[in-house]
This record gives sequence, structure tokens and C-alpha cells, in this order.
Amino acid sequence: MQLKFYFQFAVSQPCLFTVDNAQFIDEESWDFLEDLSADSHAILVLSLRPFSSSNPPCEAAIRLIGHDMTKKIKLGELIC
Repeated sequence: MQLKFYFQFAVSQPCLFTVDNAQFIDEESWDFLEDLSADSHAILVLSLRPFSSSNPPCEAAIRLIGHDMTKKIKLGELIC
């Protein structure tokens, strides 16, 4: 139900969605993000670590991360 609300909100006006540790979200959430990016005014900002063999990416994650409109920024080591 919440996802439907977010989607309707993003279709009607520009908005920013941020997801931290996106490598841990479930397949349904990746599907939602993929639909959101295609059918709304939303900008998605995802932070994620590389997927592992025990937690491989789902098909929606592969498509969204590999999309030609996706901008990837690889961060180096953070030094305090």
C-alpha cells in the first residue's frame, strides 16, 4: 500500500528517493524502483556495496544498475 502511495506521489511531481545499502533490498522493492524510474519524475539515489555470491542481484537490479541513464560513482576509501 505504501509503495502505491509513493508511486502516485512521484508521478504527480518531481521527487527524490534515496536508498542506503540497496544491495539488501528485496526483489519486489527493486521492481518498484525500476517502475518508478521509468514512469515518474523521480530521481533515485542508491548507495550499495558489490553484490555477493550469497546475495546476487535480481533481474530488476541488474537492469536498473546497467541502464544507460544510470550514473555510477565509485567511491574510494573514506579517510577520517
